[in-house]
Order: sequence, then structure tokens, then C-alpha cells
Amino acid sequence: MAELTVEEMLQAINEAKNKNNVSSNTANNTTNNKKDFSKIEDTSLTSDILRAGGQGLSFGFGDEIEGFVRSIANKDISYEDAVSQARGKLDRFREENPVLAYGSEIAGSLPSAVAGGVGLARLGVKGAMKIGGIQGAGYGVGAGEDVEGRVIGGATGGVLGGAISGVAQKVLPKTTELAKKMMNKGIRLTPGQSFGGAKNITGDFIQGLEDSSTSIIGVGSPLQNAKITALSDFNRTAIKEALEPITGKITVKEFNKVIPKNLHGNELFKVADDFLKSKYDDTLSNVNLDETGINFLKNTYLKTINNFKTPQVNKDKIIIEVLDLINSATDKGKISGIAIKGLERDIGALAKSYSTSKGSEIFLTRLLNALKTDTGKVVRGFNPSSNLQQLNLANVGMNTIGKAVLKGNKTEGIFSVNQFLDAIKQNDPSINKILTKTGKNFLQDLGTDAQKVLGGYTPDSGTASRLVSSNVASDPASIIRFLPASIASNLIYGGMGRPVTRGLLQAPNQALRNTPAVSGLLSTNVSNRGQQQWQYQIIKPQHHKIQLSMV
Repeated sequence: MAELTVEEMLQAINEAKNKNNVSSNTANNTTNNKKDFSKIEDTSLTSDILRAGGQGLSFGFGDEIEGFVRSIANKDISYEDAVSQARGKLDRFREENPVLAYGSEIAGSLPSAVAGGVGLARLGVKGAMKIGGIQGAGYGVGAGEDVEGRVIGGATGGVLGGAISGVAQKVLPKTTELAKKMMNKGIRLTPGQSFGGAKNITGDFIQGLEDSSTSIIGVGSPLQNAKITALSDFNRTAIKEALEPITGKITVKEFNKVIPKNLHGNELFKVADDFLKSKYDDTLSNVNLDETGINFLKNTYLKTINNFKTPQVNKDKIIIEVLDLINSATDKGKISGIAIKGLERDIGALAKSYSTSKGSEIFLTRLLNALKTDTGKVVRGFNPSSNLQQLNLANVGMNTIGKAVLKGNKTEGIFSVNQFLDAIKQNDPSINKILTKTGKNFLQDLGTDAQKVLGGYTPDSGTASRLVSSNVASDPASIIRFLPASIASNLIYGGMGRPVTRGLLQAPNQALRNTPAVSGLLSTNVSNRGQQQWQYQIIKPQHHKIQLSMV
């Protein structure tokens, strides 16, 4: 910074203007004429594509890497000359074939960006804007050709990367994390179900468009079929998770070997229920309580009842009732496995009968549920190798599924998410449905997640199909008008069309969020322009002198 008189300041500004005019003319001449690549070595299209892809893969450092490798391998060429040659080849490819050059570089940056995003997330960096900003800054640094260019490129790339990622996150559709969770369970979602609910403008629009298009002739039928497919897959997933206490957390492919994949609705439930019953029969045939076990069960009941806080009249009543149940289940001094199952069922029914009582008796539901738990513990203690507890939990799950299937009787047993959640509530044995209220009921997490993704869709009786048939019957020529839309809808929502459509729709989002090359290359242009301009700023007038700062 220097202090100048007014005359000196005007002279300096005029000189700067003249210098800028010369620079501007030179820049314009350079822009209007192609760069001189006469000293750059010849290359093949394959090597140009690989070089551009490598530039993207290495976050803009590909030219330096190539220069380093060449200078090591060939002592006759310096590192600087090798880097200059690599940059020249890349620049020539960009000028002669910009679409292929920039496309290859952007595509090449994808694997690094994805891996880098995962790494940043593991380090605690969250949010598309932060990750995009960091990656854009890194690419901007790599794309710069000198210290000043790298500094400006890094700063600009960071700003552009964050902004582009933020806009893409809010505007362009992407598969939500919850939708990915559902698809990993084997549920084939429609594009709208995959994108909706993430406060994403285009994703929510696609979801809304699907919801409002189910009655459109030619379009509605394939769309409804796709939604029914997703719902049927959800039904299958619910059964899979209900049976997990006895099957373990097996994969979808492994489960398809247990319960055939082509089953739906009532038939699916029947096969799954038969599978559970066969497992029960195998286990119960090897389970029993002898006289010692029966006496231990009675003493355990008495201890639990005496420790429960309720009037003695209630205790006496429960003692009589459960002892009668034990005596009824005993045959020839033993209680068989099947009888034990019946005993647990009867105690559960007795507990449910008290859930609508008034006064202190309502709390007897809790006591009886505790006795039911005692039964399982005693049986396991005397039959340590049995898996009766897991079977009982699976049975609870399948009872819930059964109630949902009954609610879906108009649609051949295919139940909606809302019907499933209602069945979970209905099957809740706790006082005032406290398990359901607190979200801790068995299978409730699955239902809650599915409701957010699948929504409240309920399959109808074929409204769209009847609508098409009615129109065609009254005017056969009308089918021609519906044919293009029907073909397009079938391609989008049928078979492989769903994942392909979903991939195409979210491609722009993925491209902008996961390609730091975009922001990095843009930052290079900004950097190059920024280094060619002079900016003057008057800081502060003092008497007849002015401080002149060059920024």
C-alpha cells in the first residue's frame, strides 16, 4: 500500500487501464484462436479417455501423477516438462472433444467421490453440503496449475461444491434411506415410494403424481399393479420377520427356500402358518413337565401371586383359576408339550378377559401375563434343549399377521400397512395397549417404517381395469388413445422397469452430489479469470492524498 497524490493516483489508474486493455486484447485474441498444441505429443482416443478419467479419479491431480511417473521412468524428461505434456494432452482433448473429455473426467470422479463421501461420513462429517463442499475444494486444489490457482480453485470449488450439492439435495430426486432399508428387505418400491417423504421438491412431486394417477386409463392399471407388488412384498417381509425367532435373520434368498417366492395373500399365510405349526409339533413332541416340574410350576405361580400387590381376594381368585388350568392340563402325572402350549394359551385368554375389568381386577392382566412368562421359564428349565420361547414369540407374530390377513379378506388376504398396524394394536396384551403406545410391540418398527414409505395405499377391486373395459366396450376405437400411455406405464412400472426408472430419475442428483469434478472444473474457470483481473479500491482520503490498494 502506498500514499499517492491525486495526480499520481490518476496516472496510476490510467496506466492500469492501459495494462488491462492490453491484457484483455491478448486474452480475447487467445480466446478467438485455438491454443497451439504443435509441441504436444500425439495421442490416441483411448489414451485421451483414460487420461481424462484418471484426472477425475485422482481429484484433479492426474496430470501431476502422470508427470511424476514419466519423469521417473524416463530420465531424459523433467518432471515439469512431463506435467506440461500431460496438461497439454488433456487441454487438447477438451478443446477437440469437450463432451467426451469432460464426460470422462466427471465419470472418473464418481468412484473417488463415493468412497470419499463414505470416508467423510465415518469421520463424522454429515450433510450433502458439507461433503460436497469438502470434495469440491479438494478437486479445485487439484485442478489448479500453480499456488495461486490452487488457492483460488480450492476456495471456489468448496463454495460451488457445497452449493451444488445442497441444491441437488433439495430439488432433485434421490432414494431415501428409509426406502433403501425397505428395498434391502426385498420390497420392490415404485419410484414415487422411493423418492417421497424426504422434503425433496421433485421427489415429493413424483410421489404425488403417482398417487393421483392410479385412476387414469392406461396408466393406472400398471401403477396399481406395481403398488400391489410392493404391498405383497411388504406382507412377505412381515411374515419373514415374524418367523425370525425360529429361522434366525436369514437373507431374502434363503427365506425364499423356506417359503416359496411365488405365494401371495391367503396362500402365503397358510404356507407360513403350516411351517410354524410343523416346527411347534417337532418341538412339543420332545417337551414335557413331570411331577417334579409340575410342583415347581405351582410353587412358582404361588410365589409370583403372593408377591403381587393386589387385594387378597384377587390373589385367591387367581390361585384357584390357574391351579384348575394346571390340573386340567395334567395327564398321568405329566403335562405334555401340546398341553403346555394349551396352558399358556388359556392363561393368555384369561389375562385378556381381565383387561376390560374395573377397579383393582384390571391389574390382574399384568399378573396373569407374569404367570405366562413363568410357565415358559419353568418349561425351559426342565427342557433346556427346547426352543419353545422362540416358537412362542414367532406364534405371537403370526397371530398378528393372521389378524391383518383377515382385515384384507376383500383383497385375497393382501393387507395394507394400516391394517397391519391395526392388527398389532389389536394383538397387544398389555394394559391400555401400553406396548403399542410406546412403540415397543413386536413387529411395530416394521409397520411404522413401511407406513412412511408405502403410505396408506389399500388395494381395491380392480377399479382401473373395469374403467378401461367399460370404455372399450362402449367405444372399441378408444383403446388406440390409451395404448401409448399404457405401454409407457407398463415399461416404467413393470418388472425391471421400476429399478431402471428409479436409476434414471435420480441420476442427475447423484451426478451433481457425487461428482466433485463439476465444481472443481467450474472453479478452475473462475480461478483463471480471477488471475487476469485487477481490482482497485479507494481506502481512505486524507487531505489531498489518497491510499490506493490493489486487491
